[in-house]
Amino acid sequence: MSSPPLEYYSRSKGSGLPYGPCDFTEETVEKEVLPGRAGNYAIGYTTPMGGFVVKIIGGSDNDLQEKLLTELDTARKRGYDRFCFKYASSPKERFEHECLNYHSFQRQLDNKEHPQPPSGTELECPDTICARFFQSGRKLS
Repeated sequence: MSSPPLEYYSRSKGSGLPYGPCDFTEETVEKEVLPGRAGNYAIGYTTPMGGFVVKIIGGSDNDLQEKLLTELDTARKRGYDRFCFKYASSPKERFEHECLNYHSFQRQLDNKEHPQPPSGTELECPDTICARFFQSGRKLS
């Protein structure tokens, strides 16, 4: 018997995004996500078995609600109707969490580019292999 696809293991608690999955609508985003807060998100869909399939990850250093609202059209066109999120206490925390989600779900993501550090910083990805082999000596730009 073969193993289920990786995406079946992509549940919100495993991604470190404790809020959700929620319906990805303008009304839900405005109701559930506080404006003016930094944070991370995952957008995707739920499977018949109840797993949350992460297809897009991202974050905002300034306004998570606003960033999610800008993702609505893209998500709808791709058939993604659920999202999870987490607030971050700083841009550093947002960047590190987004990197960890990127590396956890990289094989199944639509957005394949590595997350960018907050502007004006020289933060490196907390994934030691990524930082050592792919980021050393170059900026993520």
